[in-house]
Amino acid sequence: MNSDFGDDPSKNGKAQCSSHMTLDPHNGLLLSPTLDALFDRKLISFAKEGGIIVSNLLSLDELHALGVSGDEKIDVDPNMEPYLAEHRAAIR
Repeated sequence: MNSDFGDDPSKNGKAQCSSHMTLDPHNGLLLSPTLDALFDRKLISFAKEGGIIVSNLLSLDELHALGVSGDEKIDVDPNMEPYLAEHRAAIR
């Protein structure tokens, strides 16, 4: 993993998950490696409707260099929403 994104789980929120959260199949997304790294670092999240939310810390040039268009969208299962809401609240 690129050192710019870091690979210390204590810094990306994974260490804060309870065993229930870790085992819950609704607490996970299948994302590209780039989107996954941005998501773990709380630089992107997803709206209730599934559209991508991008942190103000990322410039348009950085997004384009990473291949992020801003049009990315996921299907949000209602059971995922509590996890996504918590993640959105922590976006940087």
